[in-house]
Amino acid sequence: MEKQAPRYSILLPAFRARFLKVCLESILRQTESDFELIVVDDASPEDLESIVRSFPDPRIRYFRNAVGCGAEHLVDNWNICLGHARGEFVLNMGDDDILEPRCLEAFGELIARHPDKDVYHMRASFIDENGTVFRVLEERPETESLEEMVRARWKGRPQMIGDYLFRRQPLVDAGGYYDLPYAWCSDDISVFRAAREKGIANGNEPLFLFRKSRYSISGNALNTEGKLRATCQSEAWYRSVFGPRPSCLEQAYYRRQRRYFLSCDASHPLSWWFRNRKSFGLSGMDILSAALKKVIHHR
Repeated sequence: MEKQAPRYSILLPAFRARFLKVCLESILRQTESDFELIVVDDASPEDLESIVRSFPDPRIRYFRNAVGCGAEHLVDNWNICLGHARGEFVLNMGDDDILEPRCLEAFGELIARHPDKDVYHMRASFIDENGTVFRVLEERPETESLEEMVRARWKGRPQMIGDYLFRRQPLVDAGGYYDLPYAWCSDDISVFRAAREKGIANGNEPLFLFRKSRYSISGNALNTEGKLRATCQSEAWYRSVFGPRPSCLEQAYYRRQRRYFLSCDASHPLSWWFRNRKSFGLSGMDILSAALKKVIHHR
């Protein structure tokens, strides 16, 4: 007799051992027990399997990729995890993030209040490498439309993937998590695409802890070229939804992103960026701004 599918599938695309044990402990402490935990080891050179196997919990399903997807194709591993999922709802978190014990239970309460949605969000906090909370993100309205979510993002609202719960089948039907290089902007479009018709419901207990650290793959300032390519692809998606004429908010948002990466990049001189600016959606003003920022930073 086939085992009944759990209500929730927690997806854990894993590569690093450093915070994995703490992450797993936080998941297994959930007050809501009706879940499976899918760990997909992306051919890590570290011994992740021993850490996972140290938890003798039948809800854990461990897989290892024969060939790693790598940082540039990080979203491929997100979708491999999704392919193993059986739950009605999926939550995709990093191998260094933490769930507070009531996180899944609170999601269940949110679903009960808004059963028509395909995407749900739980308030998040940022933690450092020691697990100390240094910022609790703002409260959100209980429900938001796609337009309200996008405007908030363009105004600077932080965006991750792990604090979002998706109804699995609509996510699968849409093609899974949206693939962009280094997962840059993939969280944005995955959420916005899934919430396009029905909007989103937000919970305001800070129950998801997102770790900011030097070990982050998608959140650091490396891989500048790939992330700028992802930025251009993300911009094209917004235009396909909202029309070809960008709003002032959208223009400001993408200008900030481009100038930030340029100011952090140490791989190429600014003359290289100037020669290749059109390939990355850059203007001469973007490059001048980055040059000035570098000069000021090094004084």
